[in-house]
Amino acid sequence: MHLSDHHRRRLTGLALAMAVAVAAAACASSHPGDGNKAATAPRTTAAPASPTAASPSAAAITPTPAARPAAVPAVQVSPASAATTSRAAYSSNLASVSCPHGSWCMAVGSWSPSQQSPSRTLAEAWNGTSWQILATPDPAGSAASSLTSVSCTSATRCMAVGDHASGTFAEAWNGISWQILTTPALPASSLTAVSCTTAARCVAVGGYGTHALAEAWNGASWQVLRTGNPAGTASSSLTSVSCTIAGRCMAVGYAAAVNWLQGQLLIAEQWNGASWQILPTPDPLPGQINSFWSVSCSSAARCMAVGGSEVNQGAGPLPSFAEAWNGSNWRLVNAANPPTGRRQLTGVSCTAAARCMAVGNSTSIEAAKGSGPYAETWNGTSWQLLTAPGPGSLAYPGLGLAGVSCANNASCIAAGGFFTNPGVTSQSSTLAEAWNGISWRVLRPLNP
Repeated sequence: MHLSDHHRRRLTGLALAMAVAVAAAACASSHPGDGNKAATAPRTTAAPASPTAASPSAAAITPTPAARPAAVPAVQVSPASAATTSRAAYSSNLASVSCPHGSWCMAVGSWSPSQQSPSRTLAEAWNGTSWQILATPDPAGSAASSLTSVSCTSATRCMAVGDHASGTFAEAWNGISWQILTTPALPASSLTAVSCTTAARCVAVGGYGTHALAEAWNGASWQVLRTGNPAGTASSSLTSVSCTIAGRCMAVGYAAAVNWLQGQLLIAEQWNGASWQILPTPDPLPGQINSFWSVSCSSAARCMAVGGSEVNQGAGPLPSFAEAWNGSNWRLVNAANPPTGRRQLTGVSCTAAARCMAVGNSTSIEAAKGSGPYAETWNGTSWQLLTAPGPGSLAYPGLGLAGVSCANNASCIAAGGFFTNPGVTSQSSTLAEAWNGISWRVLRPLNP
């Protein structure tokens, strides 16, 4: 099953791909409709760059916008699986969800028919009562492909981005079918998040090589936007983006320090319609491996970003964190963490400056206790921990929520996945949960 570099790094934070916990058990991851209120699942953390690595200049890493090919490449279509609701897929998970209103959502991810088979794209629509799997195109000739993020401005207008073995791609939903779109060809690239303000105005972010990547959709083609690595860093990647109006976006991610003893640093960049500006962000645990996983903005001057930290050297449980943007600066706000284990907040959705919902998962340091999803709500002053149930019959580790999207304060959908076999780290099933303003309940998304 293919996983992009972004997904591999997010494995430690999300139990849906929690290879570490399963291995231990054997021995003993903006406004309504913003798809990136469901950040994609965290990757397995790589060690920071060695002290000898050089920090490239912004000009040196800026790619030339690639021309859109005249013809859309041939595609192979993932089956809609409408004939059955029984489990046929060996592995499936949802990476992102977007709800333009309370009774309709779109979720995307990937699935594999067998352990040896490459992953394929997956999309499911929620109508307020049930899920429907939709046919999605896969780039022809690609060994594997997956959708990592989706943003919908209405039930008939969505944009999804993803990765395949040879690079990146995008898909557009018109209310009837998904159409594959070409993206600029860049080496070792991945798109991890997308946010749209209209059907013809989207921004997607990710990385290519050791550089942060941003691209803009104008209704006809995707074009690369200029980004740069923060000073004193050897590499950077953007993991999430939230746009409130056309030309006003906030993107977050992480950067590896040139000096590996300084760990991994948080980064935030603001788009004004013409250029990106790197903003100072406080690191919750200096010297450790800090990562932003999701950001949501209710306005250009009000954003909330969430993430998690890991130990730079050695092992140990570390808390999740949140940071708030007030239009001038970022500040740390105390997240509400479960009492033990490795905590990661992987998705956040804000309907107002004082109304945000965040989701994630907590991995117990005791392998036998496994891991589980959790959620918390922001009231403008503090975070309050909420109970997010698992899929009931689960008796072994490996589940988590990858992201969340709220249409209003009393209507949120979170999506992710969980392991279905305690001894097989690649076998998983989709997971979704709904918030009604009082409590979370498990939904039953379909598996191909």
